[in-house]
Amino acid sequence: MVKPMAEDKTNQKTSEEIREEAKEKMLKKLSIKEEWEQLPSWVRMLLLIGGILAIIKWFPIVDLLWLLMYCVVIPLGFLTFVGCLATETTDHFIGTWTAVMIKIKQEVKEAATNANDNANEETSA
Repeated sequence: MVKPMAEDKTNQKTSEEIREEAKEKMLKKLSIKEEWEQLPSWVRMLLLIGGILAIIKWFPIVDLLWLLMYCVVIPLGFLTFVGCLATETTDHFIGTWTAVMIKIKQEVKEAATNANDNANEETSA
């Protein structure tokens, strides 16, 4: 049997209800951020160190980089040596790889200095 259209409209959420639910979700997200900031600094540091160790353990970044070298860089060098690829292509690839690695190192250094500055501010306060 077919339902009347009036019944379908009563079961649907209005746009105001959807907005209210979105606001509640945002408030929950904000409260999580506030709770994180209310934690003592040593607890936050322990949680961050644990997270970093978990990432290193379950996502072996160094192994993935070696795998990239074995699967991409070595065959690229071989194809260049044989003459299937131009030297400029290989140079461009290696230059891009080097630029990415330098940028990653810079971002890590900036994050470390920012974290150090924040820790110094918290200890002085």
